[in-house]
Amino acid sequence: MYNFEFHPEAKEELKKLNNSIQILFIKKLKQVLKAPEIGIKLGNINNLKLSGLKKVYFNNKKHRIVYETIEEKVMIYIVAVGKREEMDVYKKADSRVNWIYTPVIEYPISILFVHALVHIGHLLKTDETKASRILIIFAILTIAVAIVLALQYTSKHIPDVGYFIAAGFVLAFIIEIGLRLITKRVISKQTRNDMLHKLEDEIEEFI
Repeated sequence: MYNFEFHPEAKEELKKLNNSIQILFIKKLKQVLKAPEIGIKLGNINNLKLSGLKKVYFNNKKHRIVYETIEEKVMIYIVAVGKREEMDVYKKADSRVNWIYTPVIEYPISILFVHALVHIGHLLKTDETKASRILIIFAILTIAVAIVLALQYTSKHIPDVGYFIAAGFVLAFIIEIGLRLITKRVISKQTRNDMLHKLEDEIEEFI
């Protein structure tokens, strides 16, 4: 049996239906999860981009469920729930069709955060690396703008994306601290060894 996931707005549409209709929705959804192929394929009609989506009826064909089958995740993604009147449910699906569920968007944002941290690290080490401060600051500002724009877009579709990013940021911070501690210990150990070798050399020269 397939798993399922809602587009955030589709979930709100379901909540607005009365309990008896919600029960009918659940019954139909169970059928879809067992056999996603029962849905009727939709196409691009009346300037609506619905290719790749399917629909099923419930509540005596008064309501529709518009969904996407994501085979690689064995999942049904519910894009819209509603009536056909004035193509309402299809118009809503069309506005969401470019955002079929995928967590892939979260990873580029996380990567941007990591890049920002790396550049900040470079900025603190310019005396050693001799890198251009202006170019590093420009890179940091560019990444910051990209992060803001990505979050602004993503938050409309994944309300809790901020939690994912915050968790990733905390994890990156913990890893960074851990690496610094490990590196510091290694350097300290190497420094002690160097001092011992130097002391041995001095003793040999004295003797």
